[in-house]
Amino acid sequence: MGRDKALLPWRGGTVLDAMARAVRTATGEVVLVAPEGRYAGFEGRVISDRRSEMGPLAGIESALEDCEAEWILVVACDMPCLTGGWLRRLLAATEGCDFDCVVPATGDGRLHPLAAVYHRRCLPVIAEALAKGTRRVQDALGRVRVMRWPVAAEEEFLLANVNTAEEWQTLLQSEGEGH
Repeated sequence: MGRDKALLPWRGGTVLDAMARAVRTATGEVVLVAPEGRYAGFEGRVISDRRSEMGPLAGIESALEDCEAEWILVVACDMPCLTGGWLRRLLAATEGCDFDCVVPATGDGRLHPLAAVYHRRCLPVIAEALAKGTRRVQDALGRVRVMRWPVAAEEEFLLANVNTAEEWQTLLQSEGEGH
């Protein structure tokens, strides 16, 4: 992308603002995992990403270590279309759930582990995976019980993420078309 995706302008604020609003609507609290000092102006709790060089899996580990809740909602900062209502429904899937994580699955079979809910019992598995050099969240998911949460075709756009300038432009164009 060439710049911090969380600070891209989006709907009168930044992508980070939109993500924080959606998470706060769903859970009542937002905890941001980031390298120390990166988002000094963020209105909410920020915890240090203890292994920032290890990618999103390490961020999930940091969140699980810090939070006392049984389940935590994990949302990447590059999915600006997610809504609080949708996230609330995802969280509701954990009610009486005997899995270790609830991960949205789109019609093409893809899992979206960076818009998912993780149980505390994932922590030792994730820590072990990181210790062995595993960096991909998908690889660590192979070691836990995953509930695939089906995403309706008309809601798949909510999981759009922006990793490149081209994806960002495509998202902005679709936003202008009514998504």
